[in-house]
Formats: sequence, C-alpha cells, structure tokens
Amino acid sequence: MSKSKKRNIIIGSLCAIVLLMAVGYAAFQTVLNIEGTSNITSSWDIKITNVTSKNIKGTASNNGDPVWENLSATFKTNLQAPGDSIEYDITVTNNGNLNAKLDKYKLTDTNNEAIKFTQTGLTNGEVLTAGSTKTFTVKVEYLSTTSEQPSKVTSSLTITLDYSQAENGYTPGEQVASEQLTSNLVTSGDGLYEDTYEPGRYVYKGANPNNYITFNNEEWRIISVEADGTLKIIKNDKLPTNMFFDESNVRNEEYCSYPAYGCNVWGNKNTMLNSMGNNIEEMANDLSTGEKHPLPQKEATLNTYLNTTYYNSLAANAKSKIDSHLFYVGVVLNQSGQTLDIDSNQEKANMWNGKIGLISVTDYIKSSTNTACTDVYASYNETGFPCKTDNYLYENYDWWTISPYSYTTSHAVWHISSNGYLYRNGANNFFGVRPTLYLKSDIILSGAGDKNNPYVIK
Repeated sequence: MSKSKKRNIIIGSLCAIVLLMAVGYAAFQTVLNIEGTSNITSSWDIKITNVTSKNIKGTASNNGDPVWENLSATFKTNLQAPGDSIEYDITVTNNGNLNAKLDKYKLTDTNNEAIKFTQTGLTNGEVLTAGSTKTFTVKVEYLSTTSEQPSKVTSSLTITLDYSQAENGYTPGEQVASEQLTSNLVTSGDGLYEDTYEPGRYVYKGANPNNYITFNNEEWRIISVEADGTLKIIKNDKLPTNMFFDESNVRNEEYCSYPAYGCNVWGNKNTMLNSMGNNIEEMANDLSTGEKHPLPQKEATLNTYLNTTYYNSLAANAKSKIDSHLFYVGVVLNQSGQTLDIDSNQEKANMWNGKIGLISVTDYIKSSTNTACTDVYASYNETGFPCKTDNYLYENYDWWTISPYSYTTSHAVWHISSNGYLYRNGANNFFGVRPTLYLKSDIILSGAGDKNNPYVIK
C-alpha cells in the first residue's frame, strides 16, 4: 500500500456543541452552537446537513429556527418551567468517497444543577460510510425536581467528535464490547461510570442510560463492564411467573435453621466458595458464637430452575455467548454504619460459579445517580427511599436479588420492593425474577445502545 493510501485524515473536533443559558425571572434561554474545523480534500467531505427540533414538552419552545452552515449549527431554546424539555436531531452527511470512523466523543458536565443534557445515537467506533448520513440527538431538559431558581445562571455543554478515515474493509463495532463501551465514560447524568469500588470495572447509572442490548431476541440491559472484559446483563422485565427463591422444607441441613421459610444460601456444599475461591461446606449462621453448620445438599430452588429449565429454553446462539462466571453471594447486613464499600466486601465473602444468577444488592445501589443512595441501610431508612430515583433498574413490582439478608435469619433474602427500596423476606415468598448473566469477553457489538437501536451481538 502506497504512502498516500495509508494516510489517515484526522478530523479534530468535528462538532463542538456549546450551550449557554441565561436565566430571567422564570425562563431559561439556551443557545447551542455546533462548530468545528477539518482538513478537507477532494474526497473528504463531511458536514452537518440538518438540525430539527422534536418532542417538545411543557412550555419549551424554539426561539427562532435552527440554522447551520458546513460544520456549524446554531439554535436557541426557551425553557421556562421544571419539566420542560426539547430534543434536537442533528444530521451529519458524508458527501465524500472516504469512509469515516468515529474515534471518540466526549460530553462535558452542564455545571448547572437545574439543566440536564443528554446525547443518544452516537457510538465510538461506528463508521459513516461514503454517501451515507448519521443522525444523533441532543436533549435539553429543565429538571422536574428543581424547586427553586438555580444558583448558577450560566452553563456550557460541549460534545466533541473526532473522525478519522476508516480503513478499507472496516466495519462498525470491530472493537470488543468492553473496549467499545469504556471509551465513552461519563461523570454525571445517565451513562457508564468507573466503579470506584472495584478497579477496572464500569457500571451503568441513571434513569435511562443507553445500555439496551438484544439477547435471545429479547430486551436486556447491560449492568456493568467487568474487569475481565465480560458484560453483566439483566433481562429488562421479569419472567412471566413469580417464583420463590427457595421452596419450603426442601433444604433442611443445619445452616438452614428455618426450613419452613426456605433457605437464603444460593449454592450448596459443593458449589459455595469463599473469597479465595476455595470450596466451603460449612457456614456460620450465628455470628455471636462463630459456630459453623453444614450447608445444604441442594442449591436454591430458583438457582436450579434458572440453570436448567430456563437455560435450556434459550436459543443455541444465545447459550454460546454466556460466560460461566463468579457471582458474589455473600451475606449483606442491614445495620447503621454500613457503607457501600462494606456492602461490597460482604458480598465478596462468598461466591458461586455458574451461568445464570440474579443481581446483587450493590448492583442495584450502584445503578442510581441519587447521592442519597449510598448503601443498603440508606436504601430503606433514608426518607423517600432514594435508591429508586434516577435508577433504570427500578420497577414497580417486587423482585429478587441474589444476596442473603443475614446469617441468623438464614431464610431471609434481600429483594427490591415495588416502592423501590431493598427489603428482606423469607425465601419461600413469590416475587419477580429477572435473570442475570455474563456475556463472554470476546463479543463484538453493533448498534447505539438506546431503546430504538439497542446493542446487537455480532
């Protein structure tokens, strides 16, 4: 290949969106500027070709028609009351004869507690082929939770896109999923965050992040990108029939001290592991004495169902993408002074390796962006049950986690209530079931991750 054919045309800051707001008595005026520069050749021609508004809610309105020229577009928005929002579709067209790959984009914070900006439709690594168009959406929202005029009256938003010439034969999404997803991290709003409690791990947070994924021809959500490159995913709705975590009077060994109510341990004496990954056959159900008792011979009833009947119902190509993985199944205590770090360490005290499980209590806590959702204890004891706020995992029904509630009440399991807080109940109760599993680290994704264009496993 000649040197000329190897050239890589980098477009720095293809689009920079800067949003400035001026607050009057009860009104915000928002100005969004999209501008950029490029090194243009006869065969490289990428430009903004359209900007349109849509989904206007409340008293939001356009303050003049959007205008654009080359790589610059400008539009103004009036937001007058909490709950107002408006979306803008921005179309980029590749009029040249070179395919262009989106290398990276970065979305900055609003620095304004009352205004939220979100972007959908862009995915790092995607290709804008010659002659094609790409439309992404920017949403401007005056948060409905705002109760008073914000202290900061100006704010700015910048979204920066970097394109380069795609190699011959390049197809979108050729990065493995973990690399693709982690190139697009956020520090506020909905999106993928670094998990500060587990190095190398990343978690989706917020009311509706772009973490939709199609699996088994069904709608699932990505919970996290694990340090080993696997993706932890959860079915976006419960199974048709509520089920018990564990059937009454089935596991009667000494650890299960209340067999009439079921047992809270997920595994059995052959499958339960300690934090070092070594098999354990006994566990204490009375921390005051430390005396250990034999674990049951059988695994939890729900464990057995998910890894036999449910697993066998999956399509063959779906089964092939599942990684047999460690699930943290340690007892998480409910006591004042708990922190998320303590919760996480308690979960990790015991593990189970398998294909299908459930979420842990910290999965649920970490998925909320509400700063009051700090730990298991706060989820129930803080006013308003904060963990259901800005949490895509919250659903208006009761459903199981995999986490035991305590040792001394060895029948009690944490579940997520219809009110959005974590609570414990006997394992023999009938609650919703949302299967959770890990996808292999070598999968490749296409799509944008939003509900209308979910990630798809190639």
